Amino acid sequence: MARQFKKQTVLIELVNGTAAGEKTSPVNLDPSYTKVKGLRLHPLADGGLPYYEVGLEDNNGLLVDAENSRAYAYTAEKPWEPVDLDNKGQQFRVKTVLPATATGDVQYQLVFLLEK
Repeated sequence: MARQFKKQTVLIELVNGTAAGEKTSPVNLDPSYTKVKGLRLHPLADGGLPYYEVGLEDNNGLLVDAENSRAYAYTAEKPWEPVDLDNKGQQFRVKTVLPATATGDVQYQLVFLLEK
C-alpha cells in the first residue's frame, strides 16, 4: 500500500503588544495520520520584529528546538524542514519566542506534512 500524505495548516497569531518571551499555542493534528514528516512556515505579519523563533513540543517536552523563523520558510531548494515525529494521540504545542515586544501583530501559518 502506498504511503498517504496530508498537509495540515495552523494559523498562529500573537497580537500587537505581546511581550517578549516564549508563547505556546496548542495544535491538534489529524489523528488518522501517525507521523509528522515535515514543517514549513509561511510568515504573514512580523509584528515589527526583525525575527522571531519557532519550535515544537509535546506532552513529553521539546521536539524541535526554537529556531529563527526564516529556517522553516519555503524555498524551492528546501520545501520542507524534515522531521520524524509520532502523532499518536500527542498534544503538540507550537512555541513562538519573541526577542522584543511586538509593535504589530505576529501571524504565520505553520504547515505540517502528515503521513499515514
